[in-house]
Amino acid sequence: MTAGDMRRANRGVEARPSLSRRISGISLLLLAAGFGLFLAACSSGKQAEKTNSPGPDLPGWVIDPPRKPGYVYGVGSAQLRGDKAKALQQASDFARVELIKKLRVSIRGRTSSRVELLEKDGRSHLTRKVVQAAESSIEDTELPGIDIVESLAAPSEQRVYALAELNSQQAAADCRQKIARLDDRLQPFRSKALQGDTLQKAQALLPALRLLQKRRRLVRKLQLLDPNAGLPELTSSQEHLLERIVTLLDTLKIGIAHGKGSANPIEASLRKALIDAGFKVSLTGQTDLLLQYSVDLQISERKGIFFVTASAAATLLNRQKDVLGEFQDRSKGAARDEGLARSRALDDLAESLGKSIGQDLYVSLTHRQSRLGQRSTE
Repeated sequence: MTAGDMRRANRGVEARPSLSRRISGISLLLLAAGFGLFLAACSSGKQAEKTNSPGPDLPGWVIDPPRKPGYVYGVGSAQLRGDKAKALQQASDFARVELIKKLRVSIRGRTSSRVELLEKDGRSHLTRKVVQAAESSIEDTELPGIDIVESLAAPSEQRVYALAELNSQQAAADCRQKIARLDDRLQPFRSKALQGDTLQKAQALLPALRLLQKRRRLVRKLQLLDPNAGLPELTSSQEHLLERIVTLLDTLKIGIAHGKGSANPIEASLRKALIDAGFKVSLTGQTDLLLQYSVDLQISERKGIFFVTASAAATLLNRQKDVLGEFQDRSKGAARDEGLARSRALDDLAESLGKSIGQDLYVSLTHRQSRLGQRSTE
């Protein structure tokens, strides 16, 4: 080996440690960069958590609502996006919701257990609809006495906070007063002498149905405010009054008649639809209700397809021929066969009309009766 070869070999040996050191340096740089990203992620997570959580400079009621005997509190917050009044309203609503959650209730009206009992007892589908309609006619209200006692805008956090307070003892006293006033209004119905036919007797008592359902709702709220209130939803005499109303509704009979006095195409379908809606349909004899209706058909044909539009106008009458309700409906059918298109349109029309009359019976029997009563006294 010559001297030149020896020098080249020595340089190769020296080059290998230098390459190793460079690789180690790159690894250290990558490790440092990774550690830096880890620290940045942790810092970002902590910052996000800080943004979503109440800051340390906020008043104590935001983090820990007050505790006071006889009172219930709830804290709500909303994001501040320029409109401070709107954000405050949202925060106040959330505060009320949180307060009510603490009472473990939903103040929205529920289908009464009495209705469920009637269903188990085999009461008519129509009667249950009327009772439920009376329940749903009562306006939903929150628990009385919920006040917003504190509010705060925190621009640095872009949030608004509100504190809701409820004096549960005062609210319970208010509920008791309202229940007592309802009992006074229900008192005349308990011993009311009923005259006239079945429909007139039912109409005389129907205003009490709404009062009974309203009392049930108030008692539920009272039980939430004062679990030891000890009031039943309905007293025994009020239960008996409800039973009288239900019995009268169960025995109502309805007849149907085509207004134009000619053969009509939906008599059988309409009869079935009314029965499905819960009505007792009578073909002969005297009835409590009479449904007079007329049907109009419009038929067209395009490219071998027949299109049928069926329209109906119906009037619900009592025995005295007073108008209790008016209904209009329309359905369409299409098919290559004209008879099939007609049948589809008429069947849908009858079903829709029957459902509408059943759903609106409570309104028809109460609102129209009040108007008739006003007219008779003029």
